[in-house]
Amino acid sequence: MFDNQTRVLENVSQGDLSRRVPVTTSDEMGVIAGHTNSMIGSLREGVRMREGLMIAKEVQEHFLPGYAPELPGLDMAGMSFFIDETGGDFYDFIEWESDNSRKVAVAVGDVSGHGIGAALLMAAGRALLRQGATAPGSMARNISQANMHLARDIGDTGRFMTLFFMTIVPVEGILIWVNAGHQPALLYDSCEDEFRELRGEDIPLGVEENWQYHERRMDMLVPGQILLIGTDGAWEAHNPAGEMFGSNGVQQVVRDNSDRSAQELLIAIVDAVVEFSGESVQEDDVTLVVLKGLDK
Repeated sequence: MFDNQTRVLENVSQGDLSRRVPVTTSDEMGVIAGHTNSMIGSLREGVRMREGLMIAKEVQEHFLPGYAPELPGLDMAGMSFFIDETGGDFYDFIEWESDNSRKVAVAVGDVSGHGIGAALLMAAGRALLRQGATAPGSMARNISQANMHLARDIGDTGRFMTLFFMTIVPVEGILIWVNAGHQPALLYDSCEDEFRELRGEDIPLGVEENWQYHERRMDMLVPGQILLIGTDGAWEAHNPAGEMFGSNGVQQVVRDNSDRSAQELLIAIVDAVVEFSGESVQEDDVTLVVLKGLDK
């Protein structure tokens, strides 16, 4: 029995969980063999769950855009990274033709919580928003419809999704946006060295199924203007002393890198957050989208 126990444990140390120790006695060796088999069963279950999480991670990464659309007068880029294999953050670029003109929607969302539950809700919300973006009617109406369906799916779980959704209408030279309880988007004018936050009075999706959302409008970005849309993971990052990166930290990075491309600015923000956090454990997922005005 001792030899069997040793051989099985050697296999376990090499990653082989297919063997079991025969339990042929009821003495101490038999008890040890039983505990060893229970341990191997738990390890196999852990491996199975890990493999499932890796598959979920691959699926979620597939949801993220592979590239940013190209529009005259705009430079766009986006990115996400998660503290777990899966997360509740997402961003998306949605392109379609309407009234013989091209439109592009930019969505950034943040589902409460982390892990598989948040990832599943993110996938459901993303699908509803994608379906509604190209439907007839106003953007506010379509988001209200998506919220109704999402709220019914969520039920009384207590989960919700914050959302910043913006439609770019190049032919009219306008940006139409809805802020549903989300981190305010940050608009920077490098010519005036001024920041403005795009806030909203609406609540997150999934809280009240009959809530009617409201849209706002602004002019298309011009050269020197930068719009940063993100989740609160970057703003709320902490260093080992417990200090928060905050709006001042984000604004300073945007100001210092305003002459760079949208992609380079994203990298600069992430690098600054990582450097600030030091050895601190990342507490939340981080998602960022940058729109930068260019000469046409």
